[in-house]
Amino acid sequence: MARQQFYLNMAVSLAVLDLLREQGLPEAQVKWPNDLYFQDKKLGGILIENSINSYKIQHSIVGIGLNVNQLQFESPTATSMARELGRVLDMESVTERLLELLEKRYLQLRNGHTGQLRHAYLQALYRYQEVHAYIADNQQVQGQIVGVDEDGRLAVEIENQLRYFSFKEIAYCI
Repeated sequence: MARQQFYLNMAVSLAVLDLLREQGLPEAQVKWPNDLYFQDKKLGGILIENSINSYKIQHSIVGIGLNVNQLQFESPTATSMARELGRVLDMESVTERLLELLEKRYLQLRNGHTGQLRHAYLQALYRYQEVHAYIADNQQVQGQIVGVDEDGRLAVEIENQLRYFSFKEIAYCI
């Protein structure tokens, strides 16, 4: 169903995290809605474009940008697998393994194991169940991420009130 399209984002994010963790980055996390992080630094991102017709996803185009062997960055908040691991990786084997892990997570989604995907995604979610500063409604607030709803909106508790945010309605203070 189109309403549940964020599950594809979860599956893809988890597949990339599976790769990062296998390669030796167990602290890698997904930063809602589509970034990959390692210790407060961006490792990459995911973009998914869905074609929807009659409340169903007709097809999806998934783009994954992952900093693998780059060592120099203009931004101090960017990093790469090679920089964090201290070694250059073979791109062919990294790509091959990523494709295998994508298939594994996609089959998990296709077989209806959305509860398992949701649980794994929340456990891998950057700043999940931690109090941090965010920008919401053009002001800095303290909040705690408590989940993601069926529509992919981020659930954040701010001043004892549960609020839901769509993409670009809330920003992390890093």
